[in-house]
Amino acid sequence: MKKLIVVLMAMGLIMAVALPAMAVDVKFNGQWYMAGWYSDNHSLLDKGTLAANDPSWGTLGGGQQLNRGATSLYTHKLRLFTTFQVVEGLKLNTMIDILEGVMGDASWSGGGLFRQSQPTSTRTSQGAAGAPVQENIEFELVNAEFNLPFGRVWAGYLNEGLGLGTMFLNHPYTYPGIKFFTAQGPVSVVGEVRKIREWRNRNNYATGVSANNVKNDSDSDAYMLAGIYKTGFGEVGLQYELWRDSRAKANGTDGTALAPAGNNGWVTMISTINPWIKGKFGIVYVEAEGYYRFGKLRKYETFAAGAFQESDVDVSAWGAYIKAQADLKPFFVGGQFIYMSGDEMQSKDKVTGSIAQAYGDNYVTPTGTLVLWNFDYLDAMGPMYGNVPLGAANGGVNPRTNATWQNPRYVDNVWFYQFYAGMNVTPKLNVTAKLSYAVADKKPKLGIGSVGDALNASNSGLNAAAIAAYAAAYGAGNKEFVSDKYGTEIDLIANYKIYDNLTYTIGGGYLFVGDYFKGYDVNAKVKDNYVLTHKLTLNF
Repeated sequence: MKKLIVVLMAMGLIMAVALPAMAVDVKFNGQWYMAGWYSDNHSLLDKGTLAANDPSWGTLGGGQQLNRGATSLYTHKLRLFTTFQVVEGLKLNTMIDILEGVMGDASWSGGGLFRQSQPTSTRTSQGAAGAPVQENIEFELVNAEFNLPFGRVWAGYLNEGLGLGTMFLNHPYTYPGIKFFTAQGPVSVVGEVRKIREWRNRNNYATGVSANNVKNDSDSDAYMLAGIYKTGFGEVGLQYELWRDSRAKANGTDGTALAPAGNNGWVTMISTINPWIKGKFGIVYVEAEGYYRFGKLRKYETFAAGAFQESDVDVSAWGAYIKAQADLKPFFVGGQFIYMSGDEMQSKDKVTGSIAQAYGDNYVTPTGTLVLWNFDYLDAMGPMYGNVPLGAANGGVNPRTNATWQNPRYVDNVWFYQFYAGMNVTPKLNVTAKLSYAVADKKPKLGIGSVGDALNASNSGLNAAAIAAYAAAYGAGNKEFVSDKYGTEIDLIANYKIYDNLTYTIGGGYLFVGDYFKGYDVNAKVKDNYVLTHKLTLNF
């Protein structure tokens, strides 16, 4: 019996020593923030006018003009990265967003009275009607990462919009896919295939039949190949991407509400060539990136004999970004420029821009502004409408590219200029002042057909009632926005490190509102807006 006890104790000791070595090594890192916001006039319209002398008080365009007044709120998010190191060379990566959104906002779950907590019964995966799913915990990324003799592979849900090149064109979206990376000396190659959207013929998608009575597998996919060369000063890179979206190819497939009458759908096939360079030259850091997009926004399917055939709609869009900063210790000065082509909205069969929203470009905006295109601010407050109409039926959307005109989170259709200067006051404190100016590349137009018809209201994507209302309000004929000027913005931002991992930021931004936000009506009254913010950011 004693021998048995000794053997059992020895086995227990061996297991106690061996188990930690057998266990998966788990590592955590991430970011938490809590931010306060005050916006004096998010509507960008004059609150002091009366309906009798300011047409922006009307309801034309959806009534968003009534959304006037100052607003204050807090936003919050915890983003947690977890790495499970299974064995050497094999990992499982995850990313979770927790309690993301406006703090105290219970509207998604049906509201709450006074100081009451939200009833548990309302916190379902569906929430109230139209509510977001997974309000408090959302898994954004899960992938396996493993080494091969000739490279590295990631498979699963990938952080597709970040990592290559500069901040230009970046976005935070994750997509299922497979990515391969290999390097030889200073040269690296990255290849990736992504599933943007699955429209497989399933009952819950109610996929219909095409013109030839055959059901379609109407998916949205992207394919990317990039090369990167490391140099003595930094790196240069070149990326090619092909996006193929066939959601609208079959009659009845989700997305065919965009299809103009008289055809059975189309396929989108757009290529992007995307070079970049970044590096340090003496005391000056420079980064630049550009793109050219070309292909077919709408390549129509073959019709039955004798059926009307729409002309294909081509894409030819350009964009460029450059930023330079000189380190004059303890001071620094810099500037940046962004150009993204807008759609001329003149040609029946060609689109020249305004497609960044379809790509999600610049959701993580490189502008660094606190008001114009600040994604944290606009996520909490929503688009800055001004007197810009809502929806395609009211002239507030490009009916060919679905780009909205209310200055959404995505930088597009713009000439943007910025100069900034700052000082590292102490190792823990820095202050930056910025001056920015932005104009639209092309002014939005009214009365544009859904596939680029000539400017003729009778062929417009607008409905008859909207056309009549615009004719009464603005006069007969086709109209365009009053101005291309988004405005001029001044920002002052200070960062203080309370700890090495905990930073307190305080800032203020003042937007001198441009007449772009008058929309189509020269008589609308716009007014400046200012934003105050402070933020705690913890990196761990």
